[in-house]
Amino acid sequence: MATGRRPTPRPSELRPFRPHALLRGGHAQTLVTSLPRRLAKGAGHVDEHLLLDVEPGTQVRVLCRWQPAIAEAPTLVLLHGLVGHAETSYMVGLADKAWSKGWNTVRLNLRNYGGTEGLTDTLYHSGLTADLRALLRHLEEQGHEDIHLIGYSIGGNQLLKYLGEEGEKASVRSSVAICPPVDLSASARLLDEKPSNRIYLANFLFYLSQTLKRKEKLLGRRYSPDPRPSLLRKGGYSIRRFDDLITAPHFGFQNAEDYYRVGSSGPWLAKITVPTWILIAENDPLIPSKSAASFARSERVQLLSVAGGGHCGFLGRKQPDEDRYWVENRALEILEGQRDGRDSQGLRL
Repeated sequence: MATGRRPTPRPSELRPFRPHALLRGGHAQTLVTSLPRRLAKGAGHVDEHLLLDVEPGTQVRVLCRWQPAIAEAPTLVLLHGLVGHAETSYMVGLADKAWSKGWNTVRLNLRNYGGTEGLTDTLYHSGLTADLRALLRHLEEQGHEDIHLIGYSIGGNQLLKYLGEEGEKASVRSSVAICPPVDLSASARLLDEKPSNRIYLANFLFYLSQTLKRKEKLLGRRYSPDPRPSLLRKGGYSIRRFDDLITAPHFGFQNAEDYYRVGSSGPWLAKITVPTWILIAENDPLIPSKSAASFARSERVQLLSVAGGGHCGFLGRKQPDEDRYWVENRALEILEGQRDGRDSQGLRL
């Protein structure tokens, strides 16, 4: 049934991405995501802080903002990227924008993110879909029927993998994955081996190391086989080594490559039955731009490739009718059009 919103724009109508005049390169667009952002007053408002049981001994924290008529409004679930959390500025900004358009918004802290290390004795990996599955089950039980997803980076990988695992049983209407690492092995290789990516590698390893330290202090157990792992020293400066030493054995994988194979969403793209858009930037320094195109995709999955934007950046020129956050505006535009029930699978950028 139509909702009164205009349909998803046709190819000739979709506004192209034009990068900010000072941020034309992939690295500049990527790094801008870490800069402070001016948010509207009350943008981070939360109506419900939900502690959700995922499995025995594991909870995740969810931040919800409800419309006055909760049951009548569509519900948007947001998933963050690596080293992000539910209160990262891009999560708050997108949620506020969606709420102002009439959506319920649900921001999920993936396990161990956003200061939640003490809520579980397990670690985290990029293909772990249990947290999202538990949240969607909870929303269904609470009467939410019109559910849509947007995921950034590893959140996008989890979103896609969940949809593929569930197939026709997926409890969502549509989704957008922004710069997802659908091939974890290829992304790890690019992160480890490309010299210009050292700043991102250092940031990720520092964050992961600090998370381990906080968990060990909180829970009184050790997650690394080495009491002082040389993750930030010469010879140990590798995301693959971190996953070989810590992530893979913790979750029962043979090694990092086995973890990457199992955790990647790429092989699941052919099984997705929900209208889904994968939005990638050709100058993304962290995700090989041709990764998603190398996997078979169902007819319900559309790949939207943009010349610029970096990794989850897409900070564009200010427009008279919208702000500079192009990817937020387009993702919401796509999902709102999909809610009209019209065929929008021909959408192209």
